[in-house]
Amino acid sequence: MKQLRKPPKWIRILQETSQGGLVFATKLS
Repeated sequence: MKQLRKPPKWIRILQETSQGGLVFATKLS
């Protein structure tokens, strides 16, 4: 249950890449 305290790194990476992709797309458009 220790994993519930901290989110997995891949989730943080997905969130960062998804947010970065949205920002990048908005800058291009």
